[in-house]
Amino acid sequence: MRLDTSFQTMIDQLAKSKNIDRKVLIEAIESALSSASRRSHLDVEEMDIRLRELEDGIEVVRVKTVVEEVENPSIEIGLEEARAIDSDAEIGDEIEYDVDPATFGRNAAQIAKQVIIQRLREAEREVVYNEYKDREGDLISGVVQGDTRGMLVVNIGKTEAYLPIREQMPNEVYRHGQRIRALVLKVKMTGRGPQIILSRSHPDMVKALFMEQIPEVKDGYVEIVSIAREPGERTKVAVKSSDVNIDPVGTCVGMRGYRVQSIVRELSGEKIDIIEWSDDIAQMVVDALSPARVDRVRVDSDEREVEIIVPDDQLSVAIGKNGHNVRLASKLLDWKIDIRSRSDEEMAEVFEEKLYENFIEHITMIPGVGESIADSLFDSGYKTIHEVSEASPEDLVGVKGVGIKLAEKIVKEAGEIAKRVSREELQSMVREALEREKRTEGKMDEMVGLHKALEREEKTEQEKEDATDEEEQEMTSEGYEDGNMKRSKGEGSEGEIESKEEYEHEESD
Repeated sequence: MRLDTSFQTMIDQLAKSKNIDRKVLIEAIESALSSASRRSHLDVEEMDIRLRELEDGIEVVRVKTVVEEVENPSIEIGLEEARAIDSDAEIGDEIEYDVDPATFGRNAAQIAKQVIIQRLREAEREVVYNEYKDREGDLISGVVQGDTRGMLVVNIGKTEAYLPIREQMPNEVYRHGQRIRALVLKVKMTGRGPQIILSRSHPDMVKALFMEQIPEVKDGYVEIVSIAREPGERTKVAVKSSDVNIDPVGTCVGMRGYRVQSIVRELSGEKIDIIEWSDDIAQMVVDALSPARVDRVRVDSDEREVEIIVPDDQLSVAIGKNGHNVRLASKLLDWKIDIRSRSDEEMAEVFEEKLYENFIEHITMIPGVGESIADSLFDSGYKTIHEVSEASPEDLVGVKGVGIKLAEKIVKEAGEIAKRVSREELQSMVREALEREKRTEGKMDEMVGLHKALEREEKTEQEKEDATDEEEQEMTSEGYEDGNMKRSKGEGSEGEIESKEEYEHEESD
């Protein structure tokens, strides 16, 4: 059966409106007609219907493949039978039969319609998936359409995307109809079509904003090496420049901070720290912990650990609110960072010194072990006599100056000494030494404080005595005025007592 050009025009319009490839639409119609034909011809298990495009329309034909031995007569035909229709037919050729879809019936037409609709939906989903699958990591705008158990539904134009709770900013509240910008985090195909997951809390959201707002980052002159983010609180960004004439930090900040402030506004006020990347890990740590001042940095490259010593008043600044500053610095560098105050470091040094003194005292009790070998053992990680007693001779052989025989002797003798010195006693000795050290350091302050307290007490007592003298003086003046008691003005308590005794003596006479 041949269909006129109006059918071709309808196919073209439908493919354009649905943004579907015309070839895909033709295949959908062929599949629908094949399904409908099976419904109209119940004795046929399978039919292969094709659309042949001609200049003056489209021809609907049924196709059978030429084979040597026919297994499925619905779609296959033997070579002899095929040559009866076409004398040039060969194995593998296709023989076409004219077919009229109008004879399929009403039910078959309904089936064809459903198949076409289903295939169109699948084609549309495939188009959407192909459009967005390559946009992972890009920024996209959309309008909030609803909220499903905390997950936002965002209309992004041709389809809907989802913003889960874990990808939302904790300091933001979203409203229906609000336009938002988010990062395309993941695009995957599901049984219900493509699923697009958005994010506003991912570190790549900040990176995408930097690329959008800063041309040098987009063009590759300034590279974002690492990003560490606490959504809604603070983000640290490490950048470096491929051009010595370009300042990476200044470029990202912009004139009067215009560039970085536009990113801060997009992130609802989230603070952004920009530091220059350096191969010197010590300098990187100092910059990453800014604005805290750092006294000393110890780097352990093997364990990727950094120990930071800061002034006592800078400890809270270095750690940051709820630990944000040090946690972000650790994420940014991918190193473990341990921060200690100066007073803690001094106390640790004193503790280490006392521990060393006790170790030397005990280990040198062993014949043949001098301070040189004792120092080597301490430097190898043996801090107490108990640790030495628990080691094996083979472990001690690696220590400088220790052979197998001496190692066996050290382990044996250390065990005997350890029995006499318990761990608790050792720890108590170290604690007492620290306390003595602490008391010694604070002795002068304690004496000054005690002296001031004594002065205050003496002053208070003197004030009380003066007040008592004044009261007695008033009472004496009132009680003995008629007795002609002689009392010179300004005399002390002894004068008062003498005057009273003289008066009593005169009365007795």
